[in-house]
Amino acid sequence: MKNGRQHKIGLLLIDMQQPFLDEITRREKKKLFSSQKRLIQECDIPVVVLEYLGKGMTVRKLRKAIRKTVIFKTIIKGDDDGFWKTELEEELRKLGIDTLILAGINADACVMATASSALKAGFRIITCEKLISGELYEPTDKIIDWFMQKGGFHKEMETLLELIK
Repeated sequence: MKNGRQHKIGLLLIDMQQPFLDEITRREKKKLFSSQKRLIQECDIPVVVLEYLGKGMTVRKLRKAIRKTVIFKTIIKGDDDGFWKTELEEELRKLGIDTLILAGINADACVMATASSALKAGFRIITCEKLISGELYEPTDKIIDWFMQKGGFHKEMETLLELIK
């Protein structure tokens, strides 16, 4: 990141599993897949995948891109919050990550709960409108405001990618 102190950034991909994706429009899925794949392919950063217990694996389109990254880890969670009763914090610390890019589904529940715990654990958080989706598809003003106050929210992928590259 371009801001004096060098931050170690990691991507946290949350609940990109078919049962959750079945609840959003085809247009929204396309937006998520293309933005998330672009981030994975263009940025040489570790990827940690969170999958909700009992909901299957992350969709194949994304798994293929993730497998090409140098570092990736999958963690199964049993709660909206990816930090609750998982080894997520330990894994992120092992990787030296201090800043998380959050991407995934259920921005108003799972993404926000995980982001909140990340902040409590001392991590910095960033996201982009094109990386997350909520129950009303596009991120709501409430979600955008929360991310803007607590971390970083980017409307466009280009501004986010500039921070990473």
